[in-house]
Amino acid sequence: MLTVSDKQFMSQLVNSNVFLYELKSDYIKILNHKFAYHHDIFGRVVIEKSFNEEITMQDLSNGFNFIKESLLHDLKTSHENRILFDDRVETLFHENKINNEFLMSATSDQKNNVFSRINDREPECSNYVFMFRNHLEPYYRIENNLTLELPLVRINNYKNMSIENKKVLEYFDGLMPVHPANLSVLKSNKIIKTINCYFSASHRTFTNETLPIYFKLDIPVKISASNRMLTRHESRLMASKFAKRKIPPENNGNKYYILNDMMAGSIDNNNIMIREKEKSLSYIPLFSLLKINKTVLNNKCFLDIILDKQKPFNRASYVLNKIIFPIIHLYFLFVDMSKEFFIQPYNYHRQNICLSYFDNDITGIVAQDLDMSRPLNAQNVYNEYDEWITYTILEPIGVYLENNKYIKKDDYIEYINDYYQSLFRKHKFLYNDNANCISYFENIIYKDIEIKPQNDYYFSSPNPYRI
Repeated sequence: MLTVSDKQFMSQLVNSNVFLYELKSDYIKILNHKFAYHHDIFGRVVIEKSFNEEITMQDLSNGFNFIKESLLHDLKTSHENRILFDDRVETLFHENKINNEFLMSATSDQKNNVFSRINDREPECSNYVFMFRNHLEPYYRIENNLTLELPLVRINNYKNMSIENKKVLEYFDGLMPVHPANLSVLKSNKIIKTINCYFSASHRTFTNETLPIYFKLDIPVKISASNRMLTRHESRLMASKFAKRKIPPENNGNKYYILNDMMAGSIDNNNIMIREKEKSLSYIPLFSLLKINKTVLNNKCFLDIILDKQKPFNRASYVLNKIIFPIIHLYFLFVDMSKEFFIQPYNYHRQNICLSYFDNDITGIVAQDLDMSRPLNAQNVYNEYDEWITYTILEPIGVYLENNKYIKKDDYIEYINDYYQSLFRKHKFLYNDNANCISYFENIIYKDIEIKPQNDYYFSSPNPYRI
């Protein structure tokens, strides 16, 4: 029997045009096997089930020489990690007495640490099935520990280091933080002490109550799509510099917080990125917004709690004006400031776009992990709006609002289209109208199979949220 991940993997291969298939009104035929399917909002194929209930991914892989045993293993373990993640987090909360009462008196750092674990990655998994692949030792994963002891090592050639590297180490009393999984660096340097830190949204970004910054470390193992070694220091620092200068701190009463990458160090084969930390700012990543949690949120999602303070007839308007419109406006601001390369939170991943809040009221949008490594062209710009903003943010929130009878989906889409088009006309958007005839999705699955794509993107039907 095919798992959810197996069917999503097959859907991603179909949509990327990896192999030939026959599409009928009531089935899709692949390698002489028939599958039920439907189309998503972009017209992409979503495989629902096989007409042969006994078929497995191993059976199907025999017909595709690019699906290796190692890839099947990663697919299986990613699926298992995906299923177990919530249970591990609930166990972690229960063992550490993390509940609603805890949040009432928690510091901003503690709240941010909790919400980084309450996450829903289903839209991301629909676009990239290996989202939960993790070669990191279980002890070092965010779902298994609230904090992590990070070694601080002495650098032998400290006197000869660059001024930039020394500035990075000033935050750690002249010592260098190293992720415990980075064994080669630990073996070549003496550990002086450790520092206990919270995770911040990912397995490799940290802070604690005394540090005035976030810092990001190398992890030399594959997590999701790639080995987590820090790269593109120059483009990341430049993107942060431009964004901090150009993004207004407030628009129509909504605040924008840019947590910019301030400095980077590359020391003894270990990379460190220092990120700004806004004092006493409580925020949740967008991947936490719709995730129901038993222990901390009493079987609600965070948006339920936010909207409980609003009258029912005002809830759709609140979401549009406090979440949706500010995110779209921020997108246009990033496009406007870009010149040769597209400046953006990399990508508009729901981990990198967050909501600030106070007293269960949304107060602004937080952007982090900025980059400008992609050329400024229609494909890259529209991909951010289609794949990341629309598919992972706008569409799930629209489904939530309609399911709760706050607004009809068609009306929700119409409001967004009107807002998008008003900004499209107002801002310096330099791409021709033909770009509106298709939507853009990255061929990310090619990172895992031995077939090079003809294009970096594949193209689907028009995005209903920007027609």
